[in-house]
Amino acid sequence: MATSDSMKWSQVAARGAGLKVLTSSPAHDRDATITSDILFQDPEYEQQQMARKAAAIVRQALTPDSVLFSFPSTVFLERTDAYKAIEEQIGPMEGVRPLSVYDTRAHGNLLLEVKFVSPIHTTKAIQDGITVEDIVYKGNPSVAGAENPLVRVQLTLTQIASGDELKQRLLSSLRYYGQVYQVRRILRNGYFEGRMTITLDPSVGYHDEEGKLQDPQPLQRMLYLEAWDIFAPVSYKGAAPICYYCRQAGHIRSKCPDLAKRRCFGCGQTGHTKRFCRSKPSETELLDQYLQASATRDAQDLEDPKSHETAQDNTAGEQTADCSQDEETDTLKEMGTSKDQILTVDQEILEVTDEQEDQAPYVDIEMEDTQDKDDTQDPSLSIHASKHAPMDVAVMMKVDTPSEMMNLTRVKDSTKAKTQNN
Repeated sequence: MATSDSMKWSQVAARGAGLKVLTSSPAHDRDATITSDILFQDPEYEQQQMARKAAAIVRQALTPDSVLFSFPSTVFLERTDAYKAIEEQIGPMEGVRPLSVYDTRAHGNLLLEVKFVSPIHTTKAIQDGITVEDIVYKGNPSVAGAENPLVRVQLTLTQIASGDELKQRLLSSLRYYGQVYQVRRILRNGYFEGRMTITLDPSVGYHDEEGKLQDPQPLQRMLYLEAWDIFAPVSYKGAAPICYYCRQAGHIRSKCPDLAKRRCFGCGQTGHTKRFCRSKPSETELLDQYLQASATRDAQDLEDPKSHETAQDNTAGEQTADCSQDEETDTLKEMGTSKDQILTVDQEILEVTDEQEDQAPYVDIEMEDTQDKDDTQDPSLSIHASKHAPMDVAVMMKVDTPSEMMNLTRVKDSTKAKTQNN
């Protein structure tokens, strides 16, 4: 791009407004330590901060040629004691205003605006200040334009630079947007990734090469940096919103001109995409979706008939099981055995059993003991413990051989042959 003197800022602004704003993805900084260090700071930075703090409280310009004093709340029990100390150590006052009394935010510090009778005392208050308990508190002058707040700009530099080169290039590029008072580097675990916080006064103009004072250029989302001839993404209070569809600044998604031209594939209307479509499908569309799903399923069955046969076999098995249950139910119904008949049969069985016990011959007690011993012997020593015993009476678990196990699973013939050979 052209140099600063021949450069047309209208073209720069138009070019920056047409660029897509670079936004970083949400970073998880739970495990990271975020710190900062000062790359540049103007000597009048603290004075400017104090003056703007006082002007923000009264919401108007401060008294010209006045001095601002700030004391911790524990220094003086009564603020009139501070008035007395200022008059004793500096000189007579023309007037004083306790600005901290009108502050809605409870900072705790005592902020005073003092107007001295003599300019000599004003200079003394700024240079020497007053001493309270071996601590020197110097005054800050009320500067012109203190009612204009400072702006903190979060800038992300994509170019790699460090040291004095970074500072000089930044100051020369940012002078078109106001007076820079502080530049801080943001460090992640001690490493600089290009993120910076810049504090500047956007109401102060700049001087061109001819020495003429020019109005400052307005801030925008993509800030032009002349030293690198690039546009850097920035964010600040009051910045234009970013559209998360076209990634350009100046409007939101619902007002995006590019999105207004898009047509939804679902409802056919413009202004949104299928993902964010809110119109409900009609009955015709639901029927079409059902027919399409049915056609897809039929096509899959034609391509893979085994899965279709398996599904039919499962259905047939379920029907067979249901038929078996129905047959058992019919058999029980045919038996027609009532509760009274069952009780009568049980009573007859008990009577017959009692008669048999009365007619049973005498058995020697020793024989009964011998039989009990035979019955209580270790099952592992009986014939039922043999591996050749039938499965219905065997007392030992029978383990299938590898060849028998192969018949229970579906394996390749080559694998069966290897197992039988082994």
